[in-house]
Amino acid sequence: MTLKLSITSLSFLILFGSCNQHSNFNSNSTTALIDTFKRTSNFISNKSTFDFSLATNIESIDLSQFDLYGKFFNDRIQFYTSNNTRTNILNANVEHITLYFIDGVLAKSKYILSDNISSHLINTKGKFKFKALNWKNKNLAQNESILYKEGQKYQINGKFDNYQLKWISDSKDIIYTNKDSFELQPNNYVYSEELNHYKKVFLQIQHIEESM
Repeated sequence: MTLKLSITSLSFLILFGSCNQHSNFNSNSTTALIDTFKRTSNFISNKSTFDFSLATNIESIDLSQFDLYGKFFNDRIQFYTSNNTRTNILNANVEHITLYFIDGVLAKSKYILSDNISSHLINTKGKFKFKALNWKNKNLAQNESILYKEGQKYQINGKFDNYQLKWISDSKDIIYTNKDSFELQPNNYVYSEELNHYKKVFLQIQHIEESM
C-alpha cells in the first residue's frame, strides 16, 4: 500500500480531539448489534495457538492460558487476561493480553507490546485520527509536525510521547496508544481492536443492569 500524503496536507489525515464513534444503534439489546459484525482479520500471528478474531463466540476460543479477571453486570461482561503467550503483533512481542467479552462475544482485545509499531501501522493502514493525551503533547501538536518522512516511510515525530492513533473501518476500530510512564518501563505500547460500537454497548449494559 502506498501512503499518498504530505506533511502539509495533514488536515484531512489527522484529526485532533476525542474520536467519536458514529452509530445509529439505539436498542437496549446487544443481540442485533453483535449479529451485524463479521469476522475480521488482524495483525496477530501464531494463530495456530491463539485466534482472537473479533465477534467470535467465547466457546470457540482457547482460554486455557488465560485467567478470569472478572464478570460484571449479571455476567454479561467478562474479562480474561494472560501473561503466558507466544504471540506477536508485527514482530513485537506481546507481553500481556486482555480479552473483553460482551454477552459471550469477543468485543475487544488489548495487547501490551514490547516495541513501538506505530510506523508500520501508519504506512500500511493510512488515514488515522491523532489524539494527544496530555498537555505537553497537545502543545507540541500546535507547534510541531506530527509526522516526518524517513526514506519512503512516515513516522511519528519522536518528540511526541503520549498519544493515541485510531483507524476506523466498517467492522472494527484499531487503537494504538503510546504512553509515557513513570513506572519501570519508559513507555507502554498498547494495540487494541474493538467492535465499532463496543463502548456504546458496554455503557448500555451498565445502565440496564444498574437500573434493575
